[in-house]
Parts: sequence; structure tokens; C-alpha cells
Amino acid sequence: MKSEVIKGPPGTPCAQNTSLGWILFGSIQKKVNRDEIISMHLNPDLDDMLKQMWEKDIDEKRLPTPEERKCEEIYKATTTRTEEGRYIVKLPTKTNTLLSTEGKTRDIALRRLNQLEKRFEKDRGLKEEYIKVMEEYKDMEHMEEVPQHEINNPSVYLPHHAIVKNKKETTKVRTVFNAS
Repeated sequence: MKSEVIKGPPGTPCAQNTSLGWILFGSIQKKVNRDEIISMHLNPDLDDMLKQMWEKDIDEKRLPTPEERKCEEIYKATTTRTEEGRYIVKLPTKTNTLLSTEGKTRDIALRRLNQLEKRFEKDRGLKEEYIKVMEEYKDMEHMEEVPQHEINNPSVYLPHHAIVKNKKETTKVRTVFNAS
């Protein structure tokens, strides 16, 4: 969206300039005389429109913020690739030491797990499906079990819970992680 907006009288649409051209939005009066109907015809060059849509939109006036520059530096410095072709990048953080490791994220995650286990007692099918999802995460190396000797190391634990969509034909149980 660009800043150029053309507003007409009340009851008429507005026009807004975008990087892909002008768009019209808004309502029109319900009672319109045949003589007052406006028709607009546009024959866009579809190749140009697609090119504009997929080209990188560069705002040359705006400089990156210090946080954005730091994020870019972290990305450039830590991006590696495994033998399987996976990319690994360190998550950008505002500080070098994570403050959340000092918090009680493990306690919060354990409370959420206890709530989830109570829910599993009422719904054994949900428990089975949730275990399948967790095993899949382990197989894909999206998560790992914390060894007993590392339990008290400074870490960040993500609480999670299940979302169930019975009307879905494929995966009915989805895991939602709460990183707030």
C-alpha cells in the first residue's frame, strides 16, 4: 500500500495506490440512476503485473534499524548446512544471554503438561494421537528429550497443548506451542 488515497463524496468508493496499481474500495449509494453509473476498464499487462508482484519491493528511503542489522549479522554468521541439506541458523536474540533461562519456564511447562495429562485421562484417543505427533517431532529432530543430568541446566522450555479438529480428514490433532 502506498500513501496516495483519493476519497470521493460520502457513499462513493475510495482509490488507494499500491505497488501493483490502484485499487478501489468502499461502498456505493444503493440508489443509482442509470445515467450516473461509472464504468472503468483496464487492460493490464499481466506479465508486468506478475513481474511487479514477485520482484523485491525495495524502500530506498528506509534504513534498517540496529536490531534489523544485528539480526542480519546473526543470520550471516551462523547459517550452516547439514549433510542432508538442512539449513541451521541461530535464533536472533536481543541479548547475548537469554533472560528467559533465568525464569521458571520449566515450571510453567510442567503445569501445562499436568493439565494436558488430566485431559488425556478423559480422552484416551487424544492421548494416542498426541503421542504420535510428539514421536513424529522427535523423529524429525524438531525436539529432543532432555537427559536427566541436564534437567537443572539453564534452559527454555516451551509449554504446549493440543488443538483438535474432528472435521479434518488428515491430521486431526495439532500441537500448539506457547512461547509467550
